[in-house]
Amino acid sequence: MKEFKLTTPNAIVRYHDLPGEEVPIIFVHGLGCASSFDYPQVAAMPELICHRRIIVDLLGSGFSDKPKQFSYQLSAHAEYLAALIDHLGLSQVVVFGHSMGGAVAIELASRLGDKLHSIILTEANLDSGGGFFSKQIVSFSEQEFVESGYDKVIEESKASGNTEWAAG
Repeated sequence: MKEFKLTTPNAIVRYHDLPGEEVPIIFVHGLGCASSFDYPQVAAMPELICHRRIIVDLLGSGFSDKPKQFSYQLSAHAEYLAALIDHLGLSQVVVFGHSMGGAVAIELASRLGDKLHSIILTEANLDSGGGFFSKQIVSFSEQEFVESGYDKVIEESKASGNTEWAAG
């Protein structure tokens, strides 16, 4: 696992950088997920091993830092992902986004200009108002979510048997 140090916020984004000669793919996970958990099996598929694969845990998820002084807005995630792409010296990139990561991917794509080779969106919450967990989360005010909502959503997820999502 590699690290990309951000100055604003003072945090570290962690990612896997798997080798390949074809256009790199950057994987952007959804809400409550972590790319380091969700995408290793996908990245190992024979159809993708020719591509360089960047498997990023967004701030607040997986192995990346969880800074309190970060907005967690889609545009804020896209900003440091664009900086990571620059840091890696990528001249072309495929952006893959799932669920909330699809919205981040669209924002990232708008920042990349000629570096964007293509974008792939899966369950990207484009017109349905969000997925099951997104709808639960947005039902809270920010303060309610911080004080008790997060714990409630995780508890309900575990109670329903969805321990993988609750682990992210």
